[in-house]
Amino acid sequence: MLPIIIASNFTAAPVHDALAYWLRLLDLEPRISFAPYDQVLQEIWHPASAMSTNADGVNVVLVRPYGEQPSAAIDEIANAIDARVRDSGGRWIVVCCPSPPPVEPSLEQRMSDGLARTPGTHVIASSDILRRYAIDEYDDVHGATLGDMPYTPAFFAAIGTAVARAVHAMVTPPRKVLVLDCDNTLWSGICGEDGVHGVVIDEARRHLQQFAIDAWERGVLLCVCSRNEEADVWRVFDERPDMRLRREHLVAWRINWQSKSTNLRALADELQLGLDAFVYLDDDPAACADVRWHLPEVVTLQLPEVAAEMSGWLDRLWVFDRSSTTDEDRDRTRQYRLNRERDSRRADAATPEQFAALLDVRVRIEPARPAQAARLAQLTARTTQFNCTLNRRSDSDIARLCAARDHVVLAVHVADRYGDYGLVGVIIARLDESGETLTVDTFLLSCRALGRNVEPEMVRAIETVARERGCTTIRLPFVPGPRNTVAREFLDGLGPAWRPVSSAYLRSLAPESVTP
Repeated sequence: MLPIIIASNFTAAPVHDALAYWLRLLDLEPRISFAPYDQVLQEIWHPASAMSTNADGVNVVLVRPYGEQPSAAIDEIANAIDARVRDSGGRWIVVCCPSPPPVEPSLEQRMSDGLARTPGTHVIASSDILRRYAIDEYDDVHGATLGDMPYTPAFFAAIGTAVARAVHAMVTPPRKVLVLDCDNTLWSGICGEDGVHGVVIDEARRHLQQFAIDAWERGVLLCVCSRNEEADVWRVFDERPDMRLRREHLVAWRINWQSKSTNLRALADELQLGLDAFVYLDDDPAACADVRWHLPEVVTLQLPEVAAEMSGWLDRLWVFDRSSTTDEDRDRTRQYRLNRERDSRRADAATPEQFAALLDVRVRIEPARPAQAARLAQLTARTTQFNCTLNRRSDSDIARLCAARDHVVLAVHVADRYGDYGLVGVIIARLDESGETLTVDTFLLSCRALGRNVEPEMVRAIETVARERGCTTIRLPFVPGPRNTVAREFLDGLGPAWRPVSSAYLRSLAPESVTP
């Protein structure tokens, strides 16, 4: 069950049905409860309140600015949430709800600015809700007077939907790859028949291309998959100045006469990603049916038949929503291209150690900083192969653990002669009350750094921490998942110093090796 606690300065019970509907549809099994009426600050500040102790769920604050000093009220709520997150973590969604007249944009921006550096928070502006769901009438004067229920049923449903979308982004790993068809998708017409100047790039297609670019800027990998002659497709990309999407946005492509499902499998193999990381977008119902039938793991989306409906349809897609975007996200396409260059040298090395030496791999493992929390949380959510414990952490959880005396959070950075991989690994360990055992909570490495001899360096880092803390035992649990066999194989190969016991691996440190 996913606990969701809602606090508001008006009667918010009507948001329940829409919120519960969407989350159940997404198999998130919500347990929704409401804080006492108009007790927002009390719920945030009190250390024993339901919100303050909701470490595994999501807290939702619905704010309707009113009164003589709405700016002061906004600041007070933002400051309270920031303090609570830094003290006890958690995930928070703040919705700026309208009041007649509509909320001044400056107030909504004030809330966003006030929480911009607070990990684990997401602010929803009322203007975004009104734009996305095209609600003409949102205020209910009679409801506001009789029961402080100030909105129409349609707008309460829109609030619930917006919150569900934000919750989904917080707790669900986003898809990593968007694969786009070309003819009658990126442009109207068939490039092989209509020619490079005969296809039409109308407003709907420009919006679709911009949607793809926006996803690319948030770290989504872009590919094209088209039944065409490759030269015809590239002529449109290269010779049409009204093409917003360019070759440099693409990380891979399949342009041939094979089926779309066959080509998607080939793209997954090339990118070394599971098919469950892919979204496929096409106008052709037959192509969509082929992918849905053969590759059910892929999210397959068929474009609306009416081009005028495309803009609103794209705006309401949740599949690429993410709670934060990091520098590593923005650099992802370049990293995949560099990895192709690295892998081209793999045949020159017989062992991972030789391959690492050939690439001149450099590993830096250091205490994590709270500013890295968003990236570290991303890794816990997205890393499925070399992930020993499968524990997921929010960015606010990471920031809190960085400051906790009984925890160690290490960030793993990797670079080589081709460039910087960025922050690609996480180690989180907890010291038990006796001070004798160091238990590893998280031990993971991004797939793009696998096979570079980084993993042994991570083990040595754990052993160093244990010795510095005076521990005599290290416990590294292993939780089997659908894709983390590679992590189990690595642990099995650590040698006799690490012995498997039940569902964990234990390392005993000799007394003379323990720092007093």
